[in-house]
Amino acid sequence: MSTHFLASVKLSLRKMGCFYGYLLYRVVRKAYFEMKISLLCPAENIEMKLKTLLINLILLLFFNCKNNSRFDFFGEKKDLTNLDSYNLNINEMGPNNIKGEIIDVCPKKGCWMNVLVETDTVFVKFKDYAFFVPKQGVEGKTIYMTGEINNDTISVEMLKHYAEDANKSHSYINSITEPKIKLNMIADGVAIKN
Repeated sequence: MSTHFLASVKLSLRKMGCFYGYLLYRVVRKAYFEMKISLLCPAENIEMKLKTLLINLILLLFFNCKNNSRFDFFGEKKDLTNLDSYNLNINEMGPNNIKGEIIDVCPKKGCWMNVLVETDTVFVKFKDYAFFVPKQGVEGKTIYMTGEINNDTISVEMLKHYAEDANKSHSYINSITEPKIKLNMIADGVAIKN
C-alpha cells in the first residue's frame, strides 16, 4: 500500500464531506506507518492486512457517509427509511408526516417557514423553539416533516410580526388588518433533502 493510495483515499473522503471517515482514515494511516516501522512482522503481511481492512472501511464509510449526507436534520432525527409514509397532501389534522417544498424561511432566526404541500401552504413553526433551520439556501428544497397539523387563526399582531421578520414593506405590513386562518404545523423534527 503506497502513500499515493493513502492520499487518494484521503481526497475521496474529503470530497464526500464525511468528517468521521476522514478521522478514521487518519487513525488507519497512523497505524499503518507504526506497524510498518515495527519489525514484528514482515512488511508484506502488514500491507496486505491493512489494505484489506482499509478497503472494507472505505466501502462502509462510502455508503454510510453518502446516505447521511442526503439530508440535513433539525430537531428530532427521524427514520427516513420509509419515505412513502410522508404524504404529499394533508389528509387529516393532528399528528402527521408530510413532505413539501420550502417556499421561504424566517430571515432573522430560521424560526418559521412556509412549505408548499401539494396546493396548500403550511406555516411551520418548531416545537418549543427547540431548533431552527438555516435562514438561507433552503428555498425550493424538499423537506420531510413530522408534527401536529391544525387550522390556526393567526392574529393581526402575529401576522405583522411575521411580515416584519420577512422584511416586507411598511405599506404591506400596514395593510394587514384582519386575522387569517392558516394551516399550521408544529414540527418535532424536519429533514431537508440536499
